[in-house]
Amino acid sequence: MNRLLQCLLMSILLVAGLVHADTIKLVDGRVYEGRIVQQDNQSIVIDTMADGYPARLQFPTSQIREFNGQAVPDEFFEPVEGSGVDPDEDAEAGNANTYIYLPIEGTVGREILAQGIEQTLTYAVRRGVGHIVFYIDSTGGEMEEASLIAKQLEKFSTELTYHCIVKRAEGMAMVLPSWSPSVYLLPGATMGGITLDDEMAMELAGADVAMLAARAGARVANYGVPGEVMVAMMMQESAFCAWHGEGDLIYIDTQLPENTPTQQVIVSVTPENRLVLSRDQAVALNFGQAYEGDTQGLGEVLGIEGWSEQSDHGVNAMRRAVSARDQWTRRADAIQARTQRDIERNISKHAETVDFILACLIDFNEVDPHKGEYATYQVTDRNRRRGRYNRYSYYDNDATVRDTHRFTRDSRDTWRARTDRSIGDLRNVHRGVRLLNTLDREAERLGIVRDTQEILTQRCSAAAGRELQVSPEDLYRWTSQTLERLASERNRSGR
Repeated sequence: MNRLLQCLLMSILLVAGLVHADTIKLVDGRVYEGRIVQQDNQSIVIDTMADGYPARLQFPTSQIREFNGQAVPDEFFEPVEGSGVDPDEDAEAGNANTYIYLPIEGTVGREILAQGIEQTLTYAVRRGVGHIVFYIDSTGGEMEEASLIAKQLEKFSTELTYHCIVKRAEGMAMVLPSWSPSVYLLPGATMGGITLDDEMAMELAGADVAMLAARAGARVANYGVPGEVMVAMMMQESAFCAWHGEGDLIYIDTQLPENTPTQQVIVSVTPENRLVLSRDQAVALNFGQAYEGDTQGLGEVLGIEGWSEQSDHGVNAMRRAVSARDQWTRRADAIQARTQRDIERNISKHAETVDFILACLIDFNEVDPHKGEYATYQVTDRNRRRGRYNRYSYYDNDATVRDTHRFTRDSRDTWRARTDRSIGDLRNVHRGVRLLNTLDREAERLGIVRDTQEILTQRCSAAAGRELQVSPEDLYRWTSQTLERLASERNRSGR
């Protein structure tokens, strides 16, 4: 092995001055290409790329079968921007009134792939198409693939308008309606949340689902849909009830008020049951509108003249993506494919989790109930002796006004609302820290070199504008203590 290391060092010196890529082949068949940054008799550390992120991996020399180098372009270590597409170049160019039809049928991660959606959206922008019409008939699938789909939808959201015709959108397929300002529900349509039956899957996916739910809830709120409904679909941790109140307003809570008329109830489910909406329930909650037509008929509903399909690129792109995925799967070595995907998922998920934790901490800092301003009842000496409180401050000739330090009714409501939101933020931080610990344990097994404490310290210091020292353990301990304190103070009635 020493001779092998000497040969490697000699080869590196011979091509000094070039951006050099080293190919490391492991005894189990895995292959990694990148730049060796450290080596000794015990291990080799290599910088490479994984899912567009720079990654540093470390392998014991006992696991390395052979390696050699070849020159690569300087941009090898630049983030990857999308992937290649195979557009229908013979089709006529589109315009703002044309659309591409993209069927979302089957299982997310099998028949529904982010690569097919990315190719379609890239093609649509390139050809000047203005609209994408998704036809959704899916019960969900893989959460990781749904996250990739969400990234593509966000990437092109300012250049394209999305529309959804829904037959069945459940589980991870709900990521598509959450990005569509117009949703059309066919007869018998259903929209529902996810199911995580496996206990380990729930532990690993909890923070990811919380991130997806928070973002999806914020988006649909912009379309007039109660964000709590989307969050409840994806993170149903308690009972969920929705009903019509006075003025046809929609009310949402964990239980129905007593004596609520049946005709006013929209939906009511227990924590044990998954929240699935029928077409009528989804329409009542403003998720979409009832529709019985096809994609061509949407033009009249939307009021768009010249509404026409630009090409069938969407159907072809998804089919090509599935075919390419199947071919790659058959060719790829099982160990290599699984390990590489784990590395890419670990790195990207770690970065997303740190972003989510930071966003929750920033929101907590803004809504911390202790930083709010609250009105209190005032009392005069005369009224105090008589046992009466006066909510107004005033002076007269024979009375002195004193502050009771008791919150007014509106202030109590404000205190509870800010407390509940703060508790939600800190619970999400808890989930994020637990996921970081899980990812770090997995990173050690995969050979990823990473210092989570340093990353948290840098991000939190930049956000706070001052030097901080943050570790996952300290963050978890602080959130636990703060959660306990906020829970005990939720019903606080005064200063």
